Amino acid sequence: VHGSALDLPFTDGSFPLVTDIGVLQHLQVHEWPTYFSEIARVVADHGYVLSVTLSSDTPRFIGFTPKIQNLSPYHKFGVSYHFFSTDQVNELFAHAGFSIVSQQTKFFETRSDPADLLGLIFTLYQKK
Repeated sequence: VHGSALDLPFTDGSFPLVTDIGVLQHLQVHEWPTYFSEIARVVADHGYVLSVTLSSDTPRFIGFTPKIQNLSPYHKFGVSYHFFSTDQVNELFAHAGFSIVSQQTKFFETRSDPADLLGLIFTLYQKK
């Protein structure tokens, strides 16, 4: 299926679970309301969203240092990178009608640079 996160080609309430692995972090801030509206539309009542997004606790990633000074969104290679705090991403999902089921932040070494340590926020949300 080919589509856009801002115009999902599915009927309302189509899925009991939607996954977002690295989509939100690359959208422009002005696109967020449309993104959340589309996610909420296609998730079934009491369904779930698994979100994996960049953490503002990331010490260093591809030259960015959000833990020291978060200047999100960063831009590199023609792509935006937004690093979220857990409070920020939770507030965005809450505003869209989701509550937290479970959340963890994990850190990973990357192959892009031996000095990189990437933080990712893994969250399971449930539609209210």
